[in-house]
Amino acid sequence: MALFQTSVLKNYLQLQDPNALNKTYKKYSRYFHNKSIQQNIRESKEEQFQEGFLRELFVTVLDYTLNPQVNFNLTTELKNEKGAKKAEAQALQAEIDKTDREIDQMVYELYGLNQEEIKIVEQA
Repeated sequence: MALFQTSVLKNYLQLQDPNALNKTYKKYSRYFHNKSIQQNIRESKEEQFQEGFLRELFVTVLDYTLNPQVNFNLTTELKNEKGAKKAEAQALQAEIDKTDREIDQMVYELYGLNQEEIKIVEQA
């Protein structure tokens, strides 16, 4: 089962700036399609590349803000927390939060809400 209905996804994709998508894909490709980097990633342990992965993919490519920056929406796993499941849960929660904000914006646009109306909805 798809995460979004096809019609919703098509409508959302039509709203995207093709130039911005192309620019983001080029940033992604420069790093993650580099054969030397791919080999180094394969040879690294998860702990060695975890911060680099977060920084390169989520910060450099997808424009997240990594802790300790102001208004961060992404953080690394804390050393005293157990297991990779905690880090996965944090990354998943950050993605869910971002998706929630994007869905909210799509709904606001769909209903033609102005800033004052959006403020009322978000305070409810």
